[in-house]
Amino acid sequence: MVINMKWEENVRKVVPYVAGEQPNRPNMIKLNTNECPYPPAPGVRRAAESMESAALRLYPNSNAQPLVDELAAYYGVKPEQVFVGVGSDDVLSMAFLTFFNSGKPILFPDVTYSFYVHWMRTGTLTRRITSSPTAV
Repeated sequence: MVINMKWEENVRKVVPYVAGEQPNRPNMIKLNTNECPYPPAPGVRRAAESMESAALRLYPNSNAQPLVDELAAYYGVKPEQVFVGVGSDDVLSMAFLTFFNSGKPILFPDVTYSFYVHWMRTGTLTRRITSSPTAV
């Protein structure tokens, strides 16, 4: 059985999230991005001795460019071909906005990750909830 999904017809031109102002001054703690003014606890510090522990209290580069560059080099692709997100919610939101916009309902079980329902409500998506794995 061959399934022709024609996903290309449903791909949106998704505009990625752009972080707000990110000042880069020495000794600045950005509480609006949940940075912690305190260093890691002593036990954590001991466990991470091989790491640069002071950096653990700061958010990484907002576009993950060092990671993108390393992944691109490792896989032999251009950095523009690498997609990374700032957590699972970000990756899921990009997936929803990109792939689930055909006007057809999305089917997922009634016991599910609450983020799915959130994205259903914020867009033009419709959903069908089922408790049966065979319901279509």
